[in-house]
Amino acid sequence: MPSSIHRLLVAVIVSLAAPRASVFASSAYSSWSEIAPSGPSVGRLTGHVGISDHDSDSALIFGGHNGDRTRSTNEVWMFSFHGKSWQKIAPTSTLPLARHDHCGTTCPSDSSRQALFFGGASNDGSLLNDVWALSLGSTYTWRHLPPSSPLRPSSRAQSACACINASFFVVFGGRDILGASGEIWLMNLLTSTWIMLQSTSPMPGPLFGSCIHALSHSRVFVFGGIDSQNVASNDAWILDVNVSQLGFMSHKLGSNSIPSARGFHGCIGAPATSVEQISHTVYIRGGIGSGETRHDNILQDMWSCSLIFTLEEINFHCRPVVFLSTLPLCSQCVSVMIASIVLVHGGVTVGGKLSSETNLLYLTDMRVESVQHPSQDVPSARSGAVVTHFTNLNAQKFMFLHGGINSNGTLLDDTWLLDTAISR
Repeated sequence: MPSSIHRLLVAVIVSLAAPRASVFASSAYSSWSEIAPSGPSVGRLTGHVGISDHDSDSALIFGGHNGDRTRSTNEVWMFSFHGKSWQKIAPTSTLPLARHDHCGTTCPSDSSRQALFFGGASNDGSLLNDVWALSLGSTYTWRHLPPSSPLRPSSRAQSACACINASFFVVFGGRDILGASGEIWLMNLLTSTWIMLQSTSPMPGPLFGSCIHALSHSRVFVFGGIDSQNVASNDAWILDVNVSQLGFMSHKLGSNSIPSARGFHGCIGAPATSVEQISHTVYIRGGIGSGETRHDNILQDMWSCSLIFTLEEINFHCRPVVFLSTLPLCSQCVSVMIASIVLVHGGVTVGGKLSSETNLLYLTDMRVESVQHPSQDVPSARSGAVVTHFTNLNAQKFMFLHGGINSNGTLLDDTWLLDTAISR
């Protein structure tokens, strides 16, 4: 993968809640406002991971580097939406090794909330394969989860990870010293044991940059990705994980209508359910195709893919979502779905140029709205920012953006807040 791609962090996309039954008839959006935090500054970072902690009205970032990959950090910072200030978190426990290009996910249970982080690259360029849990709540405590047996994934970066059934951590693909990986690993969080999942049926190949979406506590949807030769895929899979037997059944989905091959695309859908449902809808948007110069092969489409599970088969069909005007052209841009509205911001356009556009895609009437800011008080064009979407205790919806890299390669350390102020 070209070095320029390594420098661009795919923004964290957080879905706020399950779709509402009602439909928004009209919307009003206020302008961006730059936040001058009252506390200390995080500084310039990229290659870090950001998550939302909805219960504490905050966002958290961990790790990353300031442009020099030999100077990664292991700091954790919290941004308070209520106080509009940064606070450096100082856990009292042992800290993880400084790193960048790791993966992370939240893994809430009925009794606790925690974030999980896996792998990445250290300051000396070594790849990592450790797992750390950060408790979320009134106190923040790191806990290393060393495997209880020698069996574990190889050290790797750019993996995708998810949490299923509240007690199992899934790691798919990524890149290790041999190139792209197609392995699927499952960690039992109660026993800290790893198992490489096996299937008697065909499995996804070695890929990075895939789209993974947890449909339920045992079922995962995988689409696309890029292999070690920079060739993109448009294979679609369902992985049915059997946590009791530590195996899975893989189902390659066939359809006469499917998105073209791509990687680093958006995958949007409802949060995972605790029980198996008959039908699911997943939206696939944008991304980049094959080739060494992939910024000249940025995709502009959006697809609605339906999955219907019966006792005999899985019916899978995708159709292009046709809008009344042109969709935004970007890869690695932020895509967040709120009810039936998709917010798309920033990203990389053709030729590697960066965008600062904000667009709204209305799935009810297929409109594309370019959000204008009369004051022109908007974040500068960038990529690699930490971005999350947040709802406060008063049901106000915000988009939060921090840092990133501009088109000149300069690392940014500004913080912005967009009040989406969606009204009926």
